[in-house]
Amino acid sequence: VAKRVLQRWGVAITEAENGKIALQKCTEQQFDVLLIDLEMPEMDGKTAVKAINQLSTRAPAIAFTAAVYENMKDDLHRHGFADYILKPFKPDELYKKIADLIEA
Repeated sequence: VAKRVLQRWGVAITEAENGKIALQKCTEQQFDVLLIDLEMPEMDGKTAVKAINQLSTRAPAIAFTAAVYENMKDDLHRHGFADYILKPFKPDELYKKIADLIEA
């Protein structure tokens, strides 16, 4: 769903099927924003973002999650995420979060 929304906005997308691939892609290319699901195979989103943030090519990351838990915002910030969005998401909310991070 997110891919279709982003394509409608004309956003260039690079996909990674899991956290290990996402980390590898971040060593090969610079990204403006990362949209990372917390529940990915091979390497979960928190682990991937922690590793990505150690690279010199780091980019702000937005966590995609269906889970809501106590102190979630603080926990995600501690793990290196700039923000998060709950699934199912509202396209206008995602747009604002991405725009805010790119403009920062």
